[in-house]
Amino acid sequence: MDSYTKNYDEPIEPPGWMTFEVLSFGTISKIYENLEREHQISISKKFELAADRLKSWLHAYAHIRNTCAHHSRVWNRTFRINPSVLKSEKDHVFAPKKFYNHAVAIQCMLNKVSGNHSWGLLLDDLLSQYPSIPLSPMGFPEDWIKKPIWN
Repeated sequence: MDSYTKNYDEPIEPPGWMTFEVLSFGTISKIYENLEREHQISISKKFELAADRLKSWLHAYAHIRNTCAHHSRVWNRTFRINPSVLKSEKDHVFAPKKFYNHAVAIQCMLNKVSGNHSWGLLLDDLLSQYPSIPLSPMGFPEDWIKKPIWN
């Protein structure tokens, strides 16, 4: 904030986009949760998601980010906070309380905000470096990287 006031006179306060760049996932999740429903719907439409689904995903992103930041395991873990899964996705996400569900939600969001990303390939490369670690305890289906969501 101090550097903003040294460099800019207008507007008096930094723009919202600038402020949101420094907020944690947890704070963003809470802000979204506390918005009036009409504003939640307006924002969620930008991501082509239902308002409640975006709320679920933001909460799950914050939770998994904190899990990783505190060096907790994601392998063979049953999460208590999970991204919502639609009925139409039940054949794709077999274990909704496992890491794979989180990975799918992250991939979906990245596909919406930046079609030019390689997160799925990086995840595949990372998992391939440890072939002795089975993927099924994380909820990964066989040949997961060949599923359309990862292309």
